[in-house]
Amino acid sequence: MGHLANYYDEVISCIRAAEAIQLFGPGEAKGELKKRIERDKLDLRITRFETMDKMTERQISQKVRRHYLPSGVALPPGR
Repeated sequence: MGHLANYYDEVISCIRAAEAIQLFGPGEAKGELKKRIERDKLDLRITRFETMDKMTERQISQKVRRHYLPSGVALPPGR
């Protein structure tokens, strides 16, 4: 088993209890991770699967908050 497979196993062990899973980012790794998630029967929890350009941590946080905050709730400035 390769390093990437071990990494995916670790990620899946961390998200196993998640109610919802968002997969987004550049490249093809998210597709490979999605296959592993499907294999482990967690795919019904995937709420978003999207190809995105490289993002900063702040941009990732904003994207996730916008997805989960109710409509009309404003994010604090700079968050």
